[in-house]
Amino acid sequence: MFVARYSFNPEYDARRNWSAWIGVEGDTPEAVARLIADVVERPSMLTDETGERVDWEDAPEALKIAYVLDNEDIRYHEVAGKWMHVHHEGLSCWSLDAETLDEAIEEARTLDARGEIEWGGFGDRTVGKVKYVASVNETLHIFECDYVTSE
Repeated sequence: MFVARYSFNPEYDARRNWSAWIGVEGDTPEAVARLIADVVERPSMLTDETGERVDWEDAPEALKIAYVLDNEDIRYHEVAGKWMHVHHEGLSCWSLDAETLDEAIEEARTLDARGEIEWGGFGDRTVGKVKYVASVNETLHIFECDYVTSE
């Protein structure tokens, strides 16, 4: 199955095969944890180093960061040189109806020109093996995958 995806480095995307939340990145895992600590699913209470129960809102930042690092998926993106909060396994993408590579390129080009696909707000995510197969332009690329699910 063919899908379209915007990317600055499609070869790396295919090797990596995971997608991060757009705009959530940092130079360290702790920096990312700090960014997302108050927006991820979390308990109302934490246990500090002395065994005391602490309300999340009153917990020291270090305790919140430790919780996030233990419970959220934060990975290093080699090309960007940044740590990122993983959204999901597989690549965010737009599924195509095309049956051949030439049809996929033309379909993606048409959808892009109409503004029906965009960098953010992807509709699907790849499942299984992903292979980069062609470029439509500098930032829009075609991949093959086993199948897709809704993002």
